[in-house]
Amino acid sequence: RGTPKPYEEVLAEMERRDRDDATRETAPLTQALDALPLDNSQLTFQETVEALEQIVRLRTGMDEPPEDESDGPENGTDGPEEARTGTDEPHTGTDNPETTGE
Repeated sequence: RGTPKPYEEVLAEMERRDRDDATRETAPLTQALDALPLDNSQLTFQETVEALEQIVRLRTGMDEPPEDESDGPENGTDGPEEARTGTDEPHTGTDNPETTGE
C-alpha cells in the first residue's frame, strides 16, 4: 500500500491470497465454466487490450471493430466518467475512507 517491497515478497503474498481465495469453505474463487483464459505474461499492455477486444468481439458476434469510435457514448453523455457518476465532474474517490485517510 504505497510501501515498496521486493518482487519476491509481493509474489508470495499474491500466491498466498489466491490459494486462500480458492480453498476457502464459503464461496471459493473458481474459474467460470465459459471463461477464456488469456496468458498475457509475454504481451505488452496494448497487445493485451487487443487480445481482449478480439475475445469480446468473437463472443458477441462482432467480428470487426465499429467504424466510428467517437469520444463519448451515444446516450448524450460526454464520456465514461459522466456515464458512471451522472455528472460531468470526474470521480475522485474522495468518498472512500481508505483514500481520504478518514
